Amino acid sequence: MDKFINTSNGGIPLVNNDFRWSDDSIRDFIDNHLSDFAVTIADNGNFYLSGVNITYSAPDYTIAEGYVYIDGEIVKVDAQGCRSTSLLPGQEFRFEVVETYDTTGDKTTRSGSSISTYRKRRAVPTIVTSTDPLTDSQLVFDVTANQERIGDKIDKLLGNVSYTEQNYITNDEKITESIDALDVKLKDVSDIADNTVKLKSAYSSTILNAGMTTDETDIVSLTFNCTANAIINFSIKLSSFSGTSATNSITYKIYVNGVAVETVAESFYEDGGAMLHNFMIRSSITSGQIVKVTGNMSSNISTVDKASLTVFSVD
Repeated sequence: MDKFINTSNGGIPLVNNDFRWSDDSIRDFIDNHLSDFAVTIADNGNFYLSGVNITYSAPDYTIAEGYVYIDGEIVKVDAQGCRSTSLLPGQEFRFEVVETYDTTGDKTTRSGSSISTYRKRRAVPTIVTSTDPLTDSQLVFDVTANQERIGDKIDKLLGNVSYTEQNYITNDEKITESIDALDVKLKDVSDIADNTVKLKSAYSSTILNAGMTTDETDIVSLTFNCTANAIINFSIKLSSFSGTSATNSITYKIYVNGVAVETVAESFYEDGGAMLHNFMIRSSITSGQIVKVTGNMSSNISTVDKASLTVFSVD
């Protein structure tokens, strides 16, 4: 920030420009520093800084002393009051900046002219039409319950850094630290998702009431209509078992384009009940190829109540 150097002894000439230099450097720092923040605020970027608590007891508004930020400038609000009865229908108060001069600063120059040097800029409640757009030189006139101070604005923009579960971030930590923790965790989740099977399309075929013997018999088949990695899911329900041995076996084979890619065998007991079976494998299939499931039993004869074959294309 600019500074007027006055540390030399022996006396130096002092002119009005010296005062302007110091005054302008201070104003430039304060006003421009806040203006960067103000551009992120809703409405017109003007806001309450401190004080200026407004209370209402009909018909009077009572305004406490404080400071506001209006149109790139910090402006003082003097303690004062105004009356709602001053407003006509369709009118409202808004804060606007008004200039006056303190007569104690009136000076007489060496040339004999009189000048005012103590200029006062104050934000005061001004009556405007309610439907008029909010301009850059106005601040909404709100009672204390509705006002937002600079801290409220920061909370509104950034949140109050208070989290429900704190799974990966902690209450009251810096926003940068929270975002960094979420960034790391999101990458972990993304890596997991990239390695997870993604179902794209499905082809299904179902048969009812078919027979199965000791010879390998076609159970169900379908034609796959795209070229992709695939998950093949087969399920079957059988019943009405009969045979000569207490323990029997059944063997299923999955064929892709005439080549057996999987064989599954299981044992079961002859009890006249029902048996359910389901299994899933993964294979690469080309569009137009036939996927088929066959089965044969060791010595029993049963009825296939229902068999389903579904092939999912996946990434």
